[in-house]
Amino acid sequence: MSALTFPTGCPQIIFHRRKPLYIPELGTFQSRLTISGQVNFPSHLSAMGETEMIVVVFKPYGLSPLLNIPASLFYNQEVSGCDIGGIGLRELDERISGCENNIDCIKLIDNWLLSRLTKQTYGQTQRIQAVV
Repeated sequence: MSALTFPTGCPQIIFHRRKPLYIPELGTFQSRLTISGQVNFPSHLSAMGETEMIVVVFKPYGLSPLLNIPASLFYNQEVSGCDIGGIGLRELDERISGCENNIDCIKLIDNWLLSRLTKQTYGQTQRIQAVV
């Protein structure tokens, strides 16, 4: 299966629960846990087998405060979330891969996202503004 997709202008965290997607424009497969930055080009996504994924879509700068990494570093990039150390993404990925159903996976992701927001050092209003 192959599909042409158009950029949404929003970064994403993608949890592949089965086979990752291939992106010919980048010449690579997504990793099991992929952080996809904003892109400025349409891309073809190719599935080689069964796919199942959970995707968290952020507003343009909403991902940055959660990862403590400038959003600009992810521009037109697909990065393995497991390569970003110290914030628990690798552990979250392992827990997601062991989940029996998507509802439990979503709860794990929600809890991780909320824990990242509460660990920020700025005030409540700034925290909300950073992700809304």
